[in-house]
Amino acid sequence: MEVRMGEVLQFWKRYEEIKVQDEDGKEITTLRINTSDAGTATRFRNVIKKIQAKEKAFHAQANAMQGKLPENPEIDDMMPVFDLHLQHCKDLGQDIDEMFGAGTVERMTAPNREINPDFIPDETWYADFIEMVTPVMEKLFNAHFEAVKKKYGTK
Repeated sequence: MEVRMGEVLQFWKRYEEIKVQDEDGKEITTLRINTSDAGTATRFRNVIKKIQAKEKAFHAQANAMQGKLPENPEIDDMMPVFDLHLQHCKDLGQDIDEMFGAGTVERMTAPNREINPDFIPDETWYADFIEMVTPVMEKLFNAHFEAVKKKYGTK
């Protein structure tokens, strides 16, 4: 093939997009999943495992702290547990951003941030997100695998 100066090489984007909407159907953001990155599926699995391990460790530590509280604790007595919970939720956000790109959690919680600019999702938000995105990710990984298999004839 002859290559001439000034020719354009077109290369497809090699990522898939997942539109994220609120319950009213209003688009909040778009997640981009780099399916052509050989490490995407492994990273996704590892992020889920990391989140599960953090959840377990958090609950163990929080339960231990709560066990040391007075019988009728006041808010000041509970602040160390609340602070631990807050840090735990921030850490979960970093894990999601690590997988889906910086600012993902902030974009996805934009409607909540309209009410409270300092909004930090709790662990139920992250659990719901993982529960919703996992089947979509599996579908993308399977489609990519099938496309590669078809293109290169792997069995």
